[in-house]
Amino acid sequence: MNGLRFDPQTPIYEDKSALVPRVVNRSDFDTIFRVLYSELGSYRWIISDTPILDFPEEWFVDAWYDEEQDVDRSPELDEYYSSIIDTVGSSFLAEPGYVTRYLQYLHDDWLDIYAVPPSFSDLKGFLKSYWDFKEEKERNLWLAETVELCFFNIDGMFWEFYSNHEKHLNVLEEHVKKIPAFQAIGRSFEEML
Repeated sequence: MNGLRFDPQTPIYEDKSALVPRVVNRSDFDTIFRVLYSELGSYRWIISDTPILDFPEEWFVDAWYDEEQDVDRSPELDEYYSSIIDTVGSSFLAEPGYVTRYLQYLHDDWLDIYAVPPSFSDLKGFLKSYWDFKEEKERNLWLAETVELCFFNIDGMFWEFYSNHEKHLNVLEEHVKKIPAFQAIGRSFEEML
């Protein structure tokens, strides 16, 4: 499994005025990976932790609070809730389309996202296997054989993307050349080990 790391051209701890402006009101995830959305529609998604999503205000105009479920409700929010198949702790399994529909509203911060086949349904088994590995190297080798592709956000500073499909990497490399705020650095999954 090979990948790319997407770094801002200027590290976050340096003079921020030197950064080429990023797209306002759009997550780095959406800016970088939108070009792949048409390729991602058939996968189910394992999201490692509840992402912070900043949905459009109009989704809340006619919303009401459901005390029994402890959630805000509206047609758009109900559609979002129905895209989640299963949850275990703060991890969840989502329907195909989740990434392309909702991660455009993502706040970029610590997050792992894994693509699994459309028939996948055993979130609990996946998480048990994941955490049963005592060594990170063994866990990552298992991941490389188990998932089709994955996204990692490291502390809101940068995204990494790994795929078993070389064409995904080629498309992203070409796309990022057109985004001056980022540079793509090639990596193999083994480098993560």
